Parts: sequence; structure tokens; C-alpha cells
Amino acid sequence: GNTCFMNSALQCCLNTPPLTAWLLAAASTAAANPRSATRGRMAAAAAALASRMWGRPGAGGAERPSDVKSVVGRVASRFLGYDQQDAQEFLRFFLDALHEDSCRVRGKLPYRELDHPASAPDARVAADWWAYDAERSDSPIRDIFAGQLRSAVACSRCGHVSRAFDTCWELGVPIPKAAQVRARRAGPFASAAAVGGACSLDECVAAFTAPEDLAKQGYRCPGCKAEACVKTTQVWRGPAVLVVVVKRFAYSAFRRAKISVSVELPQALDLRPFCAKGAPALRGRTDYSLWGVVNHSGSLHGGHYTADCRNADTGQWFCFNDSRVSTSRRPTGGASPYLLFYVRNDAAPGVGHRDGGRL
Repeated sequence: GNTCFMNSALQCCLNTPPLTAWLLAAASTAAANPRSATRGRMAAAAAALASRMWGRPGAGGAERPSDVKSVVGRVASRFLGYDQQDAQEFLRFFLDALHEDSCRVRGKLPYRELDHPASAPDARVAADWWAYDAERSDSPIRDIFAGQLRSAVACSRCGHVSRAFDTCWELGVPIPKAAQVRARRAGPFASAAAVGGACSLDECVAAFTAPEDLAKQGYRCPGCKAEACVKTTQVWRGPAVLVVVVKRFAYSAFRRAKISVSVELPQALDLRPFCAKGAPALRGRTDYSLWGVVNHSGSLHGGHYTADCRNADTGQWFCFNDSRVSTSRRPTGGASPYLLFYVRNDAAPGVGHRDGGRL
């Protein structure tokens, strides 16, 4: 069946040192949350898969993630069969299930809006929201994958500013419009050189943090009602593992399409230029290294997923294509990279991997 979307996402997850270290530890299944949707079965299945992949050095052979697929299918029927699905949707569901299974908070606290005066400093507002989010839903998965974004909407007419500090589990970055225009003019079969060069991942992140004119959306300032507001979004707190989603799939009321623009992937990514002023991220490490890439080749309506992953002990890269595994060079980019796994450099210890793990 078409389960490459699941295989590629799992390979990247299980080659990410902080997550693999947690799964290999007894703590991953010791205190399963009985109120979660999978009743702890997802954490147990993922831990067993990690143990089979990394607990037997040199064993070789391909591992089938049938237990993980079975648990997923019981809770989300769209993953039950063998139809092709979106790797991002599977990844989000998989991490959400692990988060719920390992949640340290028992019971569901009612949502409440935190009230801060306009004069309250960013640091206080952000810290309150971060702590409140942890009170409602805290887990080792949150410790690994969650970060915090600062978004602000400012009115150029009256000066009114509203702020929000949201927990984020992934960074969905757009491909800059200029790069899309170059690619369309060059044609579908043109090389990156013919197009005028690929855009860099830094350019994609810069497009995510660039000011957005809300007047085009008809947004009115809550203060003076003018259509003169600009929204900016910046990093406030960086996660240990940064999942970057390159927005390759475009949807509108009239069409759906894949954006096949070549994106250059750096081995080292620094979030410092994309952090808000005064962000706690700036007081710590903001440098990340690439550990995994989920690639999508083909069209929106039919395609294939593969994964490129870095071995924690040797640094060797492996390409995972269904049950086939081969050594490879570090991914440098192209038109297929879709999901990127960057690990902060102070959170990437070796976890005892000896060979390229297989699914």
C-alpha cells in the first residue's frame, strides 16, 4: 500500500536524537495517560519500534511499523487503509498522540483568557502564556518540539498594538513570491540555475517573519477602525527540535497545486535574525543542525515520499525509500524537500545508533 508518507515521517522522528532518547528510556511508557485517545498505546508502539530499530546493533533488516499504523487507524480512520496521505498531517497526528499519551496533566482544565494591560512588558506576558499552556497540557513531547511565537498587529494610523504569544509545534514557511514567479517564467523543466537560482531556507523563514499588510484582508483596527494594520510574527522561544514545513501545496477556491520551487537547505540554521527583540531565545543557543528531511516527489494528486536522515553516532546520511536503505550525501535542497527536522546544537547527544535504522 501507499504508506510511504508514514514511513518517511517515522524515519525522521526516530532519527531525531532527543525524541529517540526519550522513546528508548523506560519513562516513555511508564506513566501513560489513561485519558488520552490511544490510552498509551501510541507511546508503547513507538517505543517498541524505536527499540527494534536501535536496540539491536547490527541486526539489519527492515522493520514494519504495523503496530504504529494500527494504533493510528483506530483513532483516525483516514489513516486506516493504504491510501496515500499527507506526511505533515500524519506527523502532526503522531506527535499529538505521543503528547497526549505522555501528558503530565491529568484532567482537562477549562480555557481562560489571560488579561494583561497594554503596558505589561513582553517578557511577563509571554512567560504567563507559556506557563499557562504548560498547566493545561505539558509533556516530554512538548519539552522537545514546542516553541513560542510573538505576533503583533500594529496600526499605523492611531498606534494601537495588540500582542499574542502562541505555542507552536512547527514553523510553516512560505516560498517567496519572487521565487515562484521566476519558476513559472522558466517553465516546469528548467534547472535551478536557469530559473535564476534556488531560494534559500533563510529566505523562506524571512518571508514568514516579514510584515504582513492586513488591509488586503479587510482587517480594521479595533481602536480607530482604519484599515491600516500590519502584522509581524517572530520567534520568541526556540524549541529543542525545530520542524520546518515548506509550504509546497497551495489551495484556493479554484485550484490546488504543488509549488515545485527549488529550496536550498543549509546544514546549519540560525534563528537569531528571526527572533523578536528581548526574546529569551536570544539569551541561549539559536543554532540548529539539519537531522532529517521528508521529501515529496511528483504532483499534488500523485507522488512518493522518501526520507534523508543523519546517523547520530557517525554523522553519515542515509536515504530511506520504503524498505530500501542506502548511504547518501547531506541533502542540499531541491524541489522535493517538504518537512525539515533541525535539532538545536545543545540538544543533540548521540543515542547509541550504530547502523542506519530501517522501516
